[in-house]
Amino acid sequence: MTAHRKPPDAITLPLQTFPIGSTNVTCSTTDGALTLTRTFTVTVRDTTPPALTVPADVTRDGDGPWGLRGLVYSPSVTDAVGGVTTTCTPPSGSTFPFGTTLVTCRAVDGAGTSRRGRSA
Repeated sequence: MTAHRKPPDAITLPLQTFPIGSTNVTCSTTDGALTLTRTFTVTVRDTTPPALTVPADVTRDGDGPWGLRGLVYSPSVTDAVGGVTTTCTPPSGSTFPFGTTLVTCRAVDGAGTSRRGRSA
C-alpha cells in the first residue's frame, strides 16, 4: 500500500506589491519528500483615470480692446499611479476675447486613461 499526501489547497503568500504590468510568481512547497511548484501570472492594470478639477467659471473686466490678456489658471489633477500630463485649450496665460470662452482641459496618465473637464 502506498500513501500519498495531498498538496495544500491554497498557498498564502507574504504581502507583495506588484508593479503595473505582468509579473510571474513561482511558489513551491515541500514536505521533505515531495516538492510541488506552481507558477502563475499577476497582471496589474491602471484602468482608473486621473481626477481632474477645473477652476470655477471666471468673470473679469477686459484690459483693452482685445479682451483680457494673460489670464492664468491651473487645473488640479491627482492620479493613483502618477505620470499625468495635463493640457488645456486655450492654455493658461492666453488672451481671452470679450464674451464667453470655453476652456477644455484633459489629463492623461501613464497608462493612457484620461479625463476631460470644462470651464467658462
